[in-house]
Amino acid sequence: MNSAMHKLRKLLPLFIITLITTSTAQATDGIFLSLDTGVAKQTELPPIEAVGATDLATNLTPALRAALGYNHDFFAHFGFGFEGALGRYGDSVYYFDDGGSNTIKSKTMEFLALFTTRVQKFDLIGKIGGVRQQTDITGENAPSVRRNCFELGAEVAYNFSPRFAVTAGYAHLFDGNPQGISDIPLLPPAIDEYLVGLRYTFAS
Repeated sequence: MNSAMHKLRKLLPLFIITLITTSTAQATDGIFLSLDTGVAKQTELPPIEAVGATDLATNLTPALRAALGYNHDFFAHFGFGFEGALGRYGDSVYYFDDGGSNTIKSKTMEFLALFTTRVQKFDLIGKIGGVRQQTDITGENAPSVRRNCFELGAEVAYNFSPRFAVTAGYAHLFDGNPQGISDIPLLPPAIDEYLVGLRYTFAS
């Protein structure tokens, strides 16, 4: 009995390796569409003392993102591509003594380069590029202004088939460090985003 169990233990790693290597579902290259949701948080906002507020709410708030892109596999396990995306990210709220408030909203147009490594059913994706961030301030006589910023992110995709995948990722939008609320249209906040989603790759 012990001898049989010992043999089974020796064969178990081989069985696991065989299972992994024979159950691949790598994504195909081509045009893809992804839809993501999750939470985001604006950071590097002016302190409440500089704004004259009594409180600042910067909790994680719902986020939405849609992207259209293209990936091409140059080698068996490495691909390069790009994507364009529209995003709607977290709201921050300043509260004042008189009962008023200012809400800071962020919308983005993202243009990113993608670097993909494929490991069996998984894709490991690095993202880098530029963002056009639109900042809206409610309750404040300030226009909606668009400014350029930089984005860096990472994503993991699990491929159920060569076309369908579920994704999870994180990205950070770097931006200005405004010192007062009047600076925000010129120096929008940075953003941390945590997203999950679905990706569909069309026939190449």
